[in-house]
Amino acid sequence: MRSLAIVSTILFLLAQADEVLNSDHLLQRGKEEYRAARYDAAVDDLRAAAAALIGLDERQLYIDTGRMPSLPQFEEALVYLAMSNAKLGRDPEARDAVERLLSAERIAPTYKTLALERDAADFEPLARRLLPEVPLPANDQLAQLGVAPPAPRPQPESAQTAERTALARAIQEQPVEHPLPPVMPATHPAPAPAPTAPAAAAEPQQVSLTTKLKQAQKAAINGDADTATFLFSQIASASNANRSQIAAAATGLYQTSAYIEAVEAFKRLGPFARGEADLRYYDAVALYETGHYDEARKQLACALPFLEPSDDVVRYRMKIEQTSLQ
Repeated sequence: MRSLAIVSTILFLLAQADEVLNSDHLLQRGKEEYRAARYDAAVDDLRAAAAALIGLDERQLYIDTGRMPSLPQFEEALVYLAMSNAKLGRDPEARDAVERLLSAERIAPTYKTLALERDAADFEPLARRLLPEVPLPANDQLAQLGVAPPAPRPQPESAQTAERTALARAIQEQPVEHPLPPVMPATHPAPAPAPTAPAAAAEPQQVSLTTKLKQAQKAAINGDADTATFLFSQIASASNANRSQIAAAATGLYQTSAYIEAVEAFKRLGPFARGEADLRYYDAVALYETGHYDEARKQLACALPFLEPSDDVVRYRMKIEQTSLQ
């Protein structure tokens, strides 16, 4: 029995080493294919590398510890994936890679210190062209190599204050980054909500979660995404949160582009009920943004019959369906 346990342990460690080697090998091969102008092959390998670098184990480690050691390699894969797609004239796919990198920066600011090489010089101009409204910090290594422009000078405090005010007003007028998809009337009436207790009988903890939810929503409106994500995550994982509060927190995480946390929140929400096509759609987008393409396709397929084809829905439908076919 002891020998069997030792062999099992060795096999487990070898499997883990193979997985790390596989993602590292895919990343390195993708970079070499980019340098050799084999852009189609580079896209395939870099997309696979990115998916392997934020798999289930990495996401669970992040949830448990708040750390994701594979983040630098993941962002490097996205840098070369964006450039490879751009070389093929696929600006929507290149923009998607840049957006995913910016979402990853929410976990920990990493791009600035990536050990990028001279062949990555096209990335920052590409990111500015595709997403001019979202500033990306200059990479230190590219700046030292003399192939990246210096970081923009900070604005005066008064200008920063005016910018934050304008951003808050814009968010108030259109509260989410992705417009909410209009939901068609359900073919079957949604179940009646459970009766709620009178306000006087509410437990203090439930009131605390309601207050925290309002604080999170206010932080999101004011453009404080970090605070909003932190509060929404607390609500979604609270043991005393009811289904309505979890749904609101999951939606808030989706709206602030905290896709990793949103996936976990929607998972805790459990099976979706009739009339919750909007929640299914948010879950599908979060699953897609975290590399779970098959699950995203299934959720989107369930939601589509009840959604009006807004620009946002059509855009993500094309992204998810194209990815699932590759």
